[in-house]
Amino acid sequence: MARLSAGLRGERLPLPTDPMAQRMMAAFALAPTDPIVGDAVRRLVHLLISPMEALSNEEVVRRVNAFLATDPDLERPPDAPSRAEFERIARV
Repeated sequence: MARLSAGLRGERLPLPTDPMAQRMMAAFALAPTDPIVGDAVRRLVHLLISPMEALSNEEVVRRVNAFLATDPDLERPPDAPSRAEFERIARV
């Protein structure tokens, strides 16, 4: 909730250190290039499965752990448009 609230204020919090949160961030980062992880993330985003279900699939876990072993940068790029810009555009 803190991360969502910060996003609404246009702020970015430091990356979480919780292993589950890091695996979830890695899954989202890997999803565009990995069809197995991508399918799990799509199902999660569309509320067809829970985060625990997404990360209980052995193949998804194997791929996410292999990705994390490469020490990837999990920091998302800045939102574009920013929250303030989006609100300005949406009001028009």
